[in-house]
Amino acid sequence: MNRAAISADIVASTSLTQEQRLFLDAKLRELLRKLRAEFGVKNFFGRLIKGDYLECILEEPQSALRTALLIKTFVKALDIKSPNSDFNDYGIRVAIGVGEITTLDRKKGFIDGDAIVFSGRAIQELNNHARSCLAFRSADDDWNDSMAPLFILLDMVMARNTKTQCGILWYRLLGKTEKEISAIVGKSQSTINQHARAAGWAAIESAIDYFEGKIK
Repeated sequence: MNRAAISADIVASTSLTQEQRLFLDAKLRELLRKLRAEFGVKNFFGRLIKGDYLECILEEPQSALRTALLIKTFVKALDIKSPNSDFNDYGIRVAIGVGEITTLDRKKGFIDGDAIVFSGRAIQELNNHARSCLAFRSADDDWNDSMAPLFILLDMVMARNTKTQCGILWYRLLGKTEKEISAIVGKSQSTINQHARAAGWAAIESAIDYFEGKIK
């Protein structure tokens, strides 16, 4: 049975001050709690390693892209100003691996299997290409070939989005309507709509629908 692994690491984390790193650590732990609440303890496992590296396991691989983008938008929406423009522009690199998970010891945090190997290798490849921040790997060549251009385009869309736009995308990815987001953030529905359109929500939503229909 296929499951999804997500590996993610902060871009240029060494450029952050100690105070910023502590703030980021607390926020990433908050993110994991939010994702656990969203998907359920049985369907989601996540851990933070060394304060700037995330590993997540999803029982349903179809939800991997939505989850990866939730991670991406959450980090990019944080109010952290770094002297390194790569952090400000990209925030976090995220790689998805789909395959078997042979071992998942939640208490000891031990993970093994093709999915985590794929995501780990993909994140390492991203680390060697500073301007690439989204990747997908599996044992299925058809999936890999079809996802490669999709992830390149999503990467370009996400890189240009502002903190405010990413904040709106976070709620849209959670399934909130523009009316609901308006009430949450205290801005008019028309303003929410403008931010969502400028952030490329229509394209992002289509990409997620394609991913969910393709991955099994």
